[in-house]
Amino acid sequence: MIVQIRAQKPCKLTAMGFADVNLRAFTRVLSSSWSYFCLLNTMYTPTIHEN
Repeated sequence: MIVQIRAQKPCKLTAMGFADVNLRAFTRVLSSSWSYFCLLNTMYTPTIHEN
């Protein structure tokens, strides 16, 4: 019963409380973040420190 009552209220995602984020904007941000992460990951070459 509690789950049914809670399911009646729509959920809302906000960006730090000042802007509503819809699913399209969220997926766009997530996609861009993943692209930048992959780019940086391919550019990263770990250095081997020899003593």
